[in-house]
Amino acid sequence: KSDKFGATELQIGDRSLVELDPKDVKSEDFPSISRFTTKIKQITLEQTNVHVEGKIKEVFGSSSFMRSDQTVGKVLRVKVADETGEVTVVFWNEKAEEIESKIRRNAQITIVNARIKPSQNGDSEVHVDFSSYVNLSTPERCLVKIRTLTEDLGAVCVEGEVTTVPICREVRTQTG
Repeated sequence: KSDKFGATELQIGDRSLVELDPKDVKSEDFPSISRFTTKIKQITLEQTNVHVEGKIKEVFGSSSFMRSDQTVGKVLRVKVADETGEVTVVFWNEKAEEIESKIRRNAQITIVNARIKPSQNGDSEVHVDFSSYVNLSTPERCLVKIRTLTEDLGAVCVEGEVTTVPICREVRTQTG
């Protein structure tokens, strides 16, 4: 059946049967969602719905706003990149709430059934709401060489050798 945006959707009712993790099915017999994702450079405003995969490059944070019906909404923006480019992803309301505490720079993200809308400067943005599915995988922790450290790396893991004995001293702060 067609949904409110004209996309095909599968509806499940009283006479439907859903079997979760059937025993006789091998996951390798089915394609990965990656096969159905759109590369960021290929996203256009003419597309209605897309599936996107990439790495979170920047988290802009969330903000609340007042809707016309005097209820509070929430929006969260992030920058996602793949090997072809970057795009702003906008999470709305329930999805912003759901993902805010989990989202981290360098985490891998998969978004299914997102809508494409123009940004204020006319570029494409990926919009995620209650009808979208989002999967986040924790960022990989890899060792960074000390000489390559920069401020924009965020949280990193380093390994090195202690070359001098540290000096320990007691410090009294304002709070005691």
